[in-house]
Amino acid sequence: MIATPTFSGGWPIADFYCVTYEDAIELHDIVLEHGGLPGVLNDDSLRSALARPYFGYYDTLEEQVTALLTAMIGNHPFMDGNKRTAVALTLFKIDASGYQLNAKDEELEELAVGVAEGWVHFDYVLDWFKGRIQPYSRSRPRSR
Repeated sequence: MIATPTFSGGWPIADFYCVTYEDAIELHDIVLEHGGLPGVLNDDSLRSALARPYFGYYDTLEEQVTALLTAMIGNHPFMDGNKRTAVALTLFKIDASGYQLNAKDEELEELAVGVAEGWVHFDYVLDWFKGRIQPYSRSRPRSR
């Protein structure tokens, strides 16, 4: 029998959905339906931001979504819609991992703006996610 590795959060890292490049492009296209310039500004910045949660430093879902959100906003990989895409990818990762975020849209928007403006940093974002991410009930199927 092979044991599933667990980390500081107690949940196996393999249980969390890994956001893909295709997810990012698709969600970016969706958020731009409400306005903005299409296109990738820097492909390397996009790939770097998407990889950051999986470098091995971030074991919990809260750490991974914090790394994803802050990297996507900080790297500014798209022509437009970076904060909206970062939020959409974060929510998608949480949902696809079988969890939900208990927060108002306005709270998450304010958090993203704070990251973009530089007055909200990684540790604050991580603390913000702690206690707000909860597993869905077993009866709800995962979205992926």
